[in-house]
Amino acid sequence: MLNLTTNKPELTLHQNEFFNLETARKLTGLCYSTFYAKVKKENLSHRRFNSKILFRRTDILKFISDHKAGDWSNIKNETKIISGEKCDLKEYSMRTDVPYQTLYSKVKQENIAHFKYGRKIIISVPVMNSYIKSVEEDEW
Repeated sequence: MLNLTTNKPELTLHQNEFFNLETARKLTGLCYSTFYAKVKKENLSHRRFNSKILFRRTDILKFISDHKAGDWSNIKNETKIISGEKCDLKEYSMRTDVPYQTLYSKVKQENIAHFKYGRKIIISVPVMNSYIKSVEEDEW
């Protein structure tokens, strides 16, 4: 019998040398307009090919690392967090139905590892999920 299925290796973010604008934006956790403003203000290097804007992987990961805030001493795999899923604290509040002010004060009081772009606070979803799971028994 002929097997028509092929095992193709999945392409991960680390295998790409260049990211398009949308992938780079998602990697930082910022919305389009904020990301574009940061690119212009901080002169994040990029390449233009006709109408496409491409960013070098190393530049984006450095950009993210430069905006770390909070206590990162408890983070075991920093690279995984930097290249993992992130979102704005307000978006996370809407996803989890936890009031924004509660999340904001916990991030500040507990000094939870996060990213800060000006006034925007971007959190790693896995880090925040594990924090919430660890305090589920306690009252907020």
